[in-house]
Amino acid sequence: MEEAGWSKLCGYSIYPWSIGGVFTTVVIMKDDLKLAFDMGDCCRQSIPCNHVFISHGHMDHISSIPQHSSRRELFGMKKASYYVPDHLLDLVKEVASTFHQINVTDKILDNLDVRPVTLQDKIKVARAYFVCPFPTVHRVPSQGYILYRRQRTMKDEYKHLEGPEIALKAKERVELYNYTEIPDIAYTGDTTFELFLKSPHPDLLKVKILIVETTYIDEEPGKDIIRQARDRGHIHLAEIIDNAHLFENVQHILLMHFSDKYSENEITDKVFSILPESLKKKVLVATIAKRLY
Repeated sequence: MEEAGWSKLCGYSIYPWSIGGVFTTVVIMKDDLKLAFDMGDCCRQSIPCNHVFISHGHMDHISSIPQHSSRRELFGMKKASYYVPDHLLDLVKEVASTFHQINVTDKILDNLDVRPVTLQDKIKVARAYFVCPFPTVHRVPSQGYILYRRQRTMKDEYKHLEGPEIALKAKERVELYNYTEIPDIAYTGDTTFELFLKSPHPDLLKVKILIVETTYIDEEPGKDIIRQARDRGHIHLAEIIDNAHLFENVQHILLMHFSDKYSENEITDKVFSILPESLKKKVLVATIAKRLY
């Protein structure tokens, strides 16, 4: 994809449309995979997403579900599935139903495909991809998500076989392959840094791409800026820098959800002027919304 704002990482196309407190919608595409994490704004890039995973109920992460559903219907697309923490299920359906009453011609809103997601769930989203939630630490109940890729490799004892022989074995229902579940992308949504310190999900720090909120990046003399970030349920850049060793196995870190008080240039200049070399080579910043919004 050549449009400005798309990042190509490990074969994935990622569109991180996010400003802290304003909106967050992160689009992920690869092969037959089209999904979004959160739907705080129905940006054009999110419309093809047939799977949407909601991290929590704050407006800047959830408010555009009805619009997303309606715009997909406008373009003749099938209904999308919206996965929400289970306590939000009835509330989201009620909101969609209210919009249906306002606009009675938009029938899809009266039968929205909203599905509750618990921490034990494993949701298939494409032929070789599935998503699992994990708990996060915010001011309201919240959860992040890990996108896994199921990789198939031929068993050693069958690697010498030619095509017709493989086809015959398959017809005989011989198990020819080993399958490995690879954690490719983690999305944190809104959270404090405690997420990474207290028994994190075992795959969280093994992913190829970590999409993590970094709402605050500035310094305020005489104030405990990290404590302020935690009290607000967010992460300060200083916490990531102070714990850089935790991310040694992560290939790429996409920082997002920067406060609206920072400009695009402020973010870029500040982040890359203070990051240690171990992080600088793997960090990207999601500032496209600062430029276009």
